[in-house]
Order: sequence, then structure tokens, then C-alpha cells
Amino acid sequence: MPNYTWISDIAGDWTTTANWSTDDASPTFPATGDEAIFNGTHNGDCSVDIDLSVDSVTDSGSYTGNLILSNNLSVVGANGFSWTNGTISGAGTLTVYRNCNLAGCTYSADAAQVISIIHDRSTADTFTADQTLTNLVLNDSVLGAEAYNLSGTFTLSGDLTLYRIKIQGTSTVTVQGNMYINNSIGSNVNSSNISITVNGDLYLTDGSIASGTIKVDGDLIAADTWDGGLGVIEWQKAGNETWAPNINIMYPILKFTSARVVTLSADLYCYDIYISAGAEVDLDGNVLRFQTFNVSNIAGTLTHGSSELQTPFQESPML
Repeated sequence: MPNYTWISDIAGDWTTTANWSTDDASPTFPATGDEAIFNGTHNGDCSVDIDLSVDSVTDSGSYTGNLILSNNLSVVGANGFSWTNGTISGAGTLTVYRNCNLAGCTYSADAAQVISIIHDRSTADTFTADQTLTNLVLNDSVLGAEAYNLSGTFTLSGDLTLYRIKIQGTSTVTVQGNMYINNSIGSNVNSSNISITVNGDLYLTDGSIASGTIKVDGDLIAADTWDGGLGVIEWQKAGNETWAPNINIMYPILKFTSARVVTLSADLYCYDIYISAGAEVDLDGNVLRFQTFNVSNIAGTLTHGSSELQTPFQESPML
């Protein structure tokens, strides 16, 4: 695997051979199977001027230049992508297959920029970022390679999408856009140390939440293919509303934590329910079904009228 080290003191293109020092017998620029190194000895900006795939990209923590994603960059090798001091900008997609460390760098990418994690092995790698990013997509490309660790506290100015991936580790994430969960092989949030706040809407398309907490400021939208789980969805949306739950699924643990009235226009089936002081859930004649229920979790108001509380072990035309 040839190593290429950036040696330009002025802004230049990735594909300019003179911008690199290398042990490659036939030097060009870092591409498939190569390692790109930015060691801080030369701090000129580097523009990714064509779509590229490399084995790894690392900085030494002292490089102060700008990696400009004018095009897409894929990092597919075991050493992953580490950018802990310089700047990342541009609108191209950054795709990483292994560890991805952005803690300490300056991230000023275009609002449409996407960081795409495509995991392809059974060992869980880690994504670390203590800052504001744009859009993050977490995916797996090989069945059984779906576990991926998050580490750090960071914000996404765009959306978070989970597809066939299990988030674990310890992390606090704020998603200023929407969050999409789409997974056909099991749980998506797999750690009690994961806390995600979604300022937009949460789309539960396919998958489940085994552990951890997702706090939602917007709408809660679930498809018939959703599998439920034992994790927590804390619905902290403001304003009274009439909500039509999906009657064909089980929701995870639902916490109603904002001071508002949520009136149900359909039956609700969830693993467990919490209602905070000041919050009210009005069943409006509909049925609440659950797998566990503790009256001490109802600090607010549960208005059930003539409806009936059932466990899933009782006969019901829905279950």
C-alpha cells in the first residue's frame, strides 16, 4: 500500500502529482489502495477535484489546511478516516467504511454535504465527532456487519438516516432536521448510553429501538413494517394535537413529556407509557394496549373515558 504525503504549501488539487511525496514506484496521486497523509509540514489547502476512492486518510493533528470536498471521497481501508485539526468543506459525499474521527477539526461543509458510513465487517468501528456536522447516513453493506459505535457529543444541521445499522456506544446527538429509521434485520439503537434529540420529525419505517432514547420535537410517523422495541421515544413536541397512531404496530416505550393535550383518534399499542406532570393523553374512547404498565409512571393525566386498557395477552381483534 503506497503512502502519499501532502507537500503543497499553497492551495492545490488532489490529482496534481507534484503536490505529493510518495514511496510509490510509479507516483501519481493517492487513489485505490493508497494512504493519503497530511502531517502538518505543509498546510496548503487540498481540493478533491475528481471522485476518488483511497485506503485511508489521516492527519497528524497539526495540519491546518482545508480538505475541500469538491467531489466525492470514499475511504475504504482498515485505517479509516481521521481529520482532527484542519478544515473540511465542500458539498461532496464523504464515505467511510471503518473508523471515522472528526473530533477537533473545523467542519464547514455545504449544507447538502453527506457523511456516509457503510460498514462491512463484524467488528464494530467508531464514529467520533464533537461538533456540528451536516447530514449523516449510517448503513451496512454486508449482512452481519451492522454494529457501529458512536462516540462524542455532536449536532447534525441536516438529517440522520439509519439503514440496516445498529448504533451503540456512548453519544449525545442533536438532529436539527429529520431522523429516518429503516432496517430490515433488527434493532437500530442498541445502547442505553445513546441519546438522540430530533428537532424535526421521526420516521419509523422498518426496524426497532432496543435501548437508548430518542427525543422528538416534531411528528412521530410510523409505517406498518415497524417492529417496536424496548427503547424510549420521548415525545416532547409543543402544542395540543389529535394524533392517529398506527394501529398495526407496537410502539416502543412512549414518554409524553411536554405540557400539552394529545388526543388519540385511533387505538394505541406501545410497550409502556409514561406521562409527565402537565401532560395529558386523552384516549377519546380508543383503546390503550401495552406490555407493561406502572401507574407511578403517570404523573400527568390519562383520560380514558369508556375505553379499556388491555395487555397484548388479552384477546383483541388487533393483535
